[in-house]
Amino acid sequence: MSWPPKLEVLTGQFVFRLGRGELQEAEHYANCIWRVGEARNDPRWNAAGLASTAFVSFLRGRFTDARAYYEDAIGYGTRCIVPPLCRRTILTWQA
Repeated sequence: MSWPPKLEVLTGQFVFRLGRGELQEAEHYANCIWRVGEARNDPRWNAAGLASTAFVSFLRGRFTDARAYYEDAIGYGTRCIVPPLCRRTILTWQA
């Protein structure tokens, strides 16, 4: 029997890898958070996964991808997930 991964564990792994500067692994865990959120049909975890993926994309210099992920995260209507500074930056890009 295969148990779905716990989102709290995936989040912990994401933060751990991010703190160590292992951006490729952090991006993997961010994508896992996003996929599990989709499987659960949970908009909050979808937005968290998208915002995490966007942050890693930004750190890796993929600014266009980061913007697209942040815009998708904001689209879920869970504004508490995306920090206010990032929201202002996205709104500035759209202008």
